[in-house]
Amino acid sequence: MERVFESDINRLSRRMDELDRKRSRVTPAGSLKEVERSRELADFYERLQGRYSNEAGRLRVEIGAYEAELAEVLSEKRR
Repeated sequence: MERVFESDINRLSRRMDELDRKRSRVTPAGSLKEVERSRELADFYERLQGRYSNEAGRLRVEIGAYEAELAEVLSEKRR
């Protein structure tokens, strides 16, 4: 289970890096409409990156809970 979550976290990290690269290529230049569209696109990338970051954080919490539960089970087993 932990490996699956770690794999998901790594996948989300790669997607966040990809969004950083895409956002850095968005340049607000040109007509007013193009500038507005660039701003909307950058905002979209930022919101999406926030979602990915939140999901990665949630998975880290799940890993911690899983490890704590596993440690508890193992300590009970040793008694």
